Order: sequence, then structure tokens, then C-alpha cells
Amino acid sequence: MCRCKFRNAFSIIELLVVIGVAAIALAVALPAAQHTRAKARRIQCALRLSELSIATNIHLSTYNTFPYTSKNFGVFVNGSAKRFPAISPHSQLLASLDQAAFEKVAIFDPSLSWTDRQPISTVESNRILIKTSMPMFLCPSDSGPVGGNNYRANLGPDIGVFRGSPPTTHNGIGAFENGRALSPSSFSDGLSNTIMYSEKVIGDRNRTVYQAFRDNFVFSPGFTNRDEAARTCRQFATSTPLSHDSFGGTTWLFGGYNHTWYNHVATPNSFIPDCCTGLSFGGGDGLYTARSLHHGGVNVGMADGSTNFISNSIDALVWLQQSTRSSGD
Repeated sequence: MCRCKFRNAFSIIELLVVIGVAAIALAVALPAAQHTRAKARRIQCALRLSELSIATNIHLSTYNTFPYTSKNFGVFVNGSAKRFPAISPHSQLLASLDQAAFEKVAIFDPSLSWTDRQPISTVESNRILIKTSMPMFLCPSDSGPVGGNNYRANLGPDIGVFRGSPPTTHNGIGAFENGRALSPSSFSDGLSNTIMYSEKVIGDRNRTVYQAFRDNFVFSPGFTNRDEAARTCRQFATSTPLSHDSFGGTTWLFGGYNHTWYNHVATPNSFIPDCCTGLSFGGGDGLYTARSLHHGGVNVGMADGSTNFISNSIDALVWLQQSTRSSGD
């Protein structure tokens, strides 16, 4: 008689069934894991924005004003030329966020921050800081370059940077105003009703490649108001613009639309691409929209220090009203 011993083994059919079940389980688990990671990054991004808002209120309690900010520009005052330096709110907030870095900032450096190019500085300490990353200014959802900045100061509901008549024409009623430090008394709409900061993805610093979600294209003829800018940026959108800026958010150090400001001309993550009116110190007038890589919206920091998540589907008028500090809305 044969005394052969037989081993237990999977048949081909059983093996295929096991592989199929494993593949289905993996297909279900991967999106869930990715969603969990994305949610964790969004929460961490909001926490960093909260730290920025808290630091802003520490600055307020110390100096009785919110941080000053200005772009690099020149004006005539009493017949004499006056040059404003490029000062970001972020550089002043380092006093409570990173004291060692704050002590290296040359606040009144008349630095150069052109549209469509790498920012430069005339001061050695600032040249180093341009290439220094500060984790508190970077959202974990984005993969920005060294020294980049994801958190932008709300300049208001319009395309410009200067106070005009009426004020909304030139952005004199945002949470920040170019060339002027604001006090809480300026926020008659209420600190809890005014957005102070939001997010914006960082440019890839590649002049040869245009990414509509990250970059802004240059429209040389220009535009004069919010509605015209929105129509123009939508109408002339193209995958290959003649000129574009891929250096947005390259540094947290300088004030201006290029790196540390944004406006509420378009709603969060708008399909209308950003565009501006030509080469300019600090960024030309135009659309500089809040954008993030989070699903469905952007984080915002309010003037009272709180944070919220704003949906992409927010009503355009409500979004505009949340950008003003004293419009009675």
C-alpha cells in the first residue's frame, strides 16, 4: 500500500479569491487613509494659522495696534520723495513666534520684491532670512520651497493697495492697510466678523511652466476695478500666457501681493485664475485669491484670534463683506 503524505495547499481558485478580497480591502482602505491624512494636515494648517492670529493679538496688546505692513513703493510727502520699505506682518509677529529670527530682521530694508522674479535684499541678514523656512508660516498640505509662506494678510475687497475715494476702489478698508498700522477702533464691523488671514498656495518658482492654480498671469493693459478685473482674468485665461509670476509666496519677509497679502475679489479656490497689471514692486493690482489644497475650502484667521474653515461655495457678497473692517455690513 502507498503510504504517501499529502500537504494541505491553496488551489489556484482559492488563491485568486484571496488576492481579490485583499485588493478590494486595499482599494477601500487607501482612500480612507488618504482622507484621514488630508484632514490631519488641514487641522494642523488651521492650528498654525491660529498661532499666527494669537501672535497678532499679542502684538496688539503690546503696541495697541495690529502689525504695520507696506509694499516697496515711493511717494511724495510735502514735496519730498519718501521710500516705503517692504514690511510684512509676519516679520513683526516673529517677536512672539521666534525671537531669535526676529532679532535678525532688518525691518526698514528698502528691499526689492518684483513681480515675476526672486526677491532680493540689500541687507545680508535679510538675504539669509529669504532662504529661511519658518514652519509656522507653512501649511503642511502644500509643498512650498525653502523660505516660503502660505498665510496671507487680507488687504480688502478690491484690486489695489492704496486708500482712495471711495475707499473700496483702492483697498483702504481691509483688515490690513498698506502703509498704516490699524487699531481695534478701526474695526467697526467687529473683530469677529473680519477675516485677517487666509491661505494661498505657493508658486513653484519655475518661469518656464505656468500653473493656473499657483501662479498669476500678467495682463499689461490693466483694469480699473474689481468687476473688470474678474472679467478680464476669466476672459484672457490661457494655458500659455505671455508673462506670468511663479514666485508668489516665495518669502514671508516682505510686504506686498507677491508674497504676504491677498484680496477678496474672487471667492476661495475660484476657477478664475489670478492675474495682475504688469511688473511692479510688491505685485501689481489684480486678483490674488485665497487658495488651498484642502478639499472644499480654505482656513481663515479672524481679527479676534479665532479660526474658521470657509467653503468654496460661500456667497460672493458674504465673502467680500467679511474682508472689510468698517463697511457697516
